[in-house]
Parts: sequence; C-alpha cells; structure tokens
Amino acid sequence: MASCIKEVHIRCRMESYTLGQGILIPVKNLFTLKTYQKLLKRKLKQMPSFGNRSLEALETVDIRISKVLHEAIKHYDFSVLEGHRDEETQNKYVETGASKLKFPYSKHNKYPSLAVDIVPYPVDWENLHRFKELSKVIKDACEVVGVDTLSWGYDLWKWDMPHWELER
Repeated sequence: MASCIKEVHIRCRMESYTLGQGILIPVKNLFTLKTYQKLLKRKLKQMPSFGNRSLEALETVDIRISKVLHEAIKHYDFSVLEGHRDEETQNKYVETGASKLKFPYSKHNKYPSLAVDIVPYPVDWENLHRFKELSKVIKDACEVVGVDTLSWGYDLWKWDMPHWELER
C-alpha cells in the first residue's frame, strides 16, 4: 500500500486531506490513520489477476477464449475452473449429472478446448446476479478483442452458469 501513497497533503484550511491520485477525504471523516488506510485500500483496489490454477486451465483453451478472459480479468475478479477435459473426467461428469455429453462430444474434449468453465470470485454458486455481472463483462471483453462466437451456457440452455463455448 505504501507504493500507492505518494504523500498526504493537508490543505491550508484543514478542510480535507488529499490522498494519492487526487482522492479528497473530509477531515471529519478521518479519525485515525488506520481508518485512512482502510479507506485508501478500498479506493485504490488492485486489478484482479488469475491464480495459478486458472492460468493452468487457460493453457488448455482456444486462443480466442484466452484473449477474451485475459481482457475480462482486468475488469472483474473470477476464476477459471476448467478448459480441456479428458475422457475419464468427461464421463464422470456425465454420470454425476454435471454434463450431458459423453466423451468426445463436449467442446471441452477438443484440444485446445472450445469451452471453458469460469466462476465469479469469491465463489457463490447460488448468486445468479454475480454470474450475470460476469457474463456482461465477458461479452464486453468479446467486443474489445473481436471474438463474436463465444456463448454463455445460461443463455443457451438456462442452466450451466459457469460454461462458455465457441460456436465455431
């Protein structure tokens, strides 16, 4: 956090503090340095980034999906659960009801994968609103990088919120 703060300047009339990057905080709202630091953390939140598991999964997906997700992570925090699936994993998902297509008929079974499963971070499987927020970010990222064939599982079938797949 210290790298984010250049200095704290007190205005002449003691009306407010000016924080790094021009954030003004009224003096009456700053009770302690700890309060100031918490507020600054919220205001200067770091851009989300992929963890190691997400990066490993991204290595198995089509480059178009990878480009979209790398653009989207700049704007919304999410995890990549899975790209490519092998035969054993795919058929296990069919047995448990997590997938409807046996190997090799899922787009997850191609290499590189033509499908990916992602979830908002932190994960809350019951929060459809967060999945819808994430879908808007993904769709915007598609426009930015010029991918027009990525579809959301929930739009396609009204279930499978983590699923995204290339149409062609």
